[in-house]
Amino acid sequence: MNKYQEALEYLTEEAYSNYFRKYVQTSKEKVTLFKSSEALQELVDKATPKKPKIRAFNEAEPWDCADYLVEREACPLCGRKLLDKDPYCYICGQAIDWSEDNE
Repeated sequence: MNKYQEALEYLTEEAYSNYFRKYVQTSKEKVTLFKSSEALQELVDKATPKKPKIRAFNEAEPWDCADYLVEREACPLCGRKLLDKDPYCYICGQAIDWSEDNE
């Protein structure tokens, strides 16, 4: 578990305990609490590095009549082709884990 996930779990636990202790009174506060928790989880997921997927991309020139499929690394979140060994996807911002571990 990384430090972002630990911080999110702590905040979520505190928020839920406040909710059950009735410190959160209005329904608007309750909705804000739960939506904020979901938004933070999305940010934590995006900041947690994931292995790239391998996907076939058509790299044929526009004037070619045939497809030229090449396997390349793709973002595990949005599926776009990754450039070089960038630490983040240039489209969606997902952190990429380029380590060679086979776990």
